[in-house]
Amino acid sequence: SYLNDLSPFVCSSQSNDTTLQNKGVAEGDSLHRAFGQWDFDDNDFIIKMTGRYYLTDRFFIDIVRYQ
Repeated sequence: SYLNDLSPFVCSSQSNDTTLQNKGVAEGDSLHRAFGQWDFDDNDFIIKMTGRYYLTDRFFIDIVRYQ
């Protein structure tokens, strides 16, 4: 995905289940898969984005990171 050009830590869970009534379940599953993919430090931050937005550069990631 284009996100791989912006960060080496991208998890695309590919876990969309259209039969689920509660979208929070699918979101929780995606987060669970990401947490299992990497070891996080207590000082790490996580940016969870919906597919509705398209990052064209690292500006948002960098401004959040350095606040």
